[in-house]
Amino acid sequence: MNNDPKSASSVGDHHTGGYQPLIGLQSLLPNLKPWPAAISALELCSNPPETPAVLIEGMLYRGGTMIVSGPSKARKTYTLLDAGLSIAAGRPWLDLVTSKTNVLYLNMELQEFAVAKRVARIAEAKEMTVPSNLYFLNLRDRVTGVSDIERELPEKLNILDVGLVIVDPLYKVAAYSGAEENSNDQQAAFLGRLQEVCGDAKAAIMFAHHFAKGSAANKNQIDRASGGGVFARWPDVIMTLTEHKQPEAMTMEFTLRNFAPIDSFVARWEYPMWRIDRELNPANLKRAGASTIFTAEVALKVLSIEGMTYSEWFIATGWKESTFRRRRDELVNDLKTVVRRGDKYYPAKPVGDVPCAKFSFKRPEGWGSQDSQNSQIEPVAVLVAKAEPTIQPPPCFNGGGGRHSDPAEEPGPKAPRELRPAADGDAALDNSRN
Repeated sequence: MNNDPKSASSVGDHHTGGYQPLIGLQSLLPNLKPWPAAISALELCSNPPETPAVLIEGMLYRGGTMIVSGPSKARKTYTLLDAGLSIAAGRPWLDLVTSKTNVLYLNMELQEFAVAKRVARIAEAKEMTVPSNLYFLNLRDRVTGVSDIERELPEKLNILDVGLVIVDPLYKVAAYSGAEENSNDQQAAFLGRLQEVCGDAKAAIMFAHHFAKGSAANKNQIDRASGGGVFARWPDVIMTLTEHKQPEAMTMEFTLRNFAPIDSFVARWEYPMWRIDRELNPANLKRAGASTIFTAEVALKVLSIEGMTYSEWFIATGWKESTFRRRRDELVNDLKTVVRRGDKYYPAKPVGDVPCAKFSFKRPEGWGSQDSQNSQIEPVAVLVAKAEPTIQPPPCFNGGGGRHSDPAEEPGPKAPRELRPAADGDAALDNSRN
């Protein structure tokens, strides 16, 4: 075997002189195969090739490529084990219809006893027997690069007639192959070699990958995977598991190359598998660093049951206007817990056990005149609790600057805001943002 570190055969080959890291792009390129003959469009359309079998209805063909990415410890391995079991048996996976085919799972991460335990538990939860056509290559304790896969896998794929190869996780094979995660060139060459091995056997590839650091909710769905843009361009199917606002729940989203778009959905974790929850809104993603003070629930609790204009509601929260607008849109458009009638907003239904507050806003004499714009006249806001006086709304009335007007309202003059003590024992609003 050629041990030149620049040759393709030495990449990841630990059997002949130790593991050789990649040196440049050339070391990722395999021996080139002869190209197929050119074919005219007329001939192609007159004699179209046979459409491959669909492994996941509306999502993945046999011979296709699929990435399943999510944050660390997002139960991606459980997700892929469930996929392998389901497709090997032709059973639904995440409520998606699958077609039965032989599956080969390259386990790079779990000890064998852990694989056995998880497979048995998932099969039990799905009320099925463990299929005999789901095969494992347990490679956790082996340094396995792309050259090893090129040497070992083709024969196994042909003998077992494999329709789906699952690689879990991909980063280990890439790292042992020397393909730097953020290099589009190296990753494209690496993925191309992996695809060639599986493509020759007409087998689809599904692999697990991880998210980049930072809040995934603030990124486009196809850009959440860690590394270069190749991970957004190479796969036929991009599936992401993104944390939902609800604990132990994930929003599952899909970008498809060969099928019509499908709606995202939310799944709740019920050991040992995900269960679809159609009642949760997939758009309500968990955002890192979000304070409980600035949630939609808090905005709803300060909304008067008698209705409030945009300005009244905005002032009652005491937030920055950009934050208020986002929460208002979430309540009106996503959660459907606030309705707009005319120029006022109303709660669509009571808020849990805490009744909505009732606010009254008074404009002092002279408000709105030219002289008042430079005066110290201030608006007065009085909270009248509809239940026990111990109910405390969120912090508010600490300013925030800038105009705050709804497009349907006439803008009013700005003035300093200050909380006036409520009369007759009514609950008072806290003037701090803490």
